[in-house]
Amino acid sequence: WSSGIPFSQGGWLTAPVFYRPDQLWQQNQIDDQQGRSYESTTTGSLPQMRVEIDEQFEQMPNYQYLLRLKDRNNKYWLLGTLETPFLFSTGNTSGNNSQRNQYTINFQAVLPQRVFGLVV
Repeated sequence: WSSGIPFSQGGWLTAPVFYRPDQLWQQNQIDDQQGRSYESTTTGSLPQMRVEIDEQFEQMPNYQYLLRLKDRNNKYWLLGTLETPFLFSTGNTSGNNSQRNQYTINFQAVLPQRVFGLVV
């Protein structure tokens, strides 16, 4: 996590992000004068706020992302394309008596087609 790896070098960055078990991502169809598109969002949480993560999160909005997520059936999904990548945003909470401190991370994009399933 301390440095970026260009996609052309063939690696996927990984992060210990927890997604809601009932909703890995959300995709809404939009039909307008420009045709059909799909507004796609995925939101997760990363526990334990840390200074080194804050520094990385400051840089992440400067990049665009392709996401590879694995669902509960162990099937991989590709979110985004090189032409329509996802954008990153984050928030955080210090927690309270019933909640741990954590980051909330969001990736959003408007895609020209539905999310792709991958055969791995």
